[in-house]
Amino acid sequence: MERVTDDQFALLDGKIRHVPGGVDEYLRLLDDRSDASATSKPEKSKPKQGSSDQSSADAVGASKPTLSRAEEYSLKKELTAIERKLRTFGKKAEEIRVEMRATDPSDYIALGDVQRQLHNLERETSDLEDEWLELSERLSQ
Repeated sequence: MERVTDDQFALLDGKIRHVPGGVDEYLRLLDDRSDASATSKPEKSKPKQGSSDQSSADAVGASKPTLSRAEEYSLKKELTAIERKLRTFGKKAEEIRVEMRATDPSDYIALGDVQRQLHNLERETSDLEDEWLELSERLSQ
């Protein structure tokens, strides 16, 4: 949205509001609103001791850290960027393999250089895949 518009507006509390910070600012405002409403609401009565299923589910939910909308948006942006890099690295790896097939088999120095390029690219790809997995795990929590 920020790529195709100069200004962003949001509907908050029934009023249109300019959000110059874009989606990040909008998500921060939503988080601030939900935090304020959560602290202003009185606590609900606790479940009875006999309902152990509900209390254990509450305990599991309470121990699970939740992401704010801004953090979730940021993680999704990072994941998308990594996915684009992985596609680019895949194309580069294929180009290097084509170059390797075209290299004279008796030219060990040239083959070594091409192999080194491929090895470095595969290592970078592996690092990016690890980062993608970590971000995906954080996002799925």
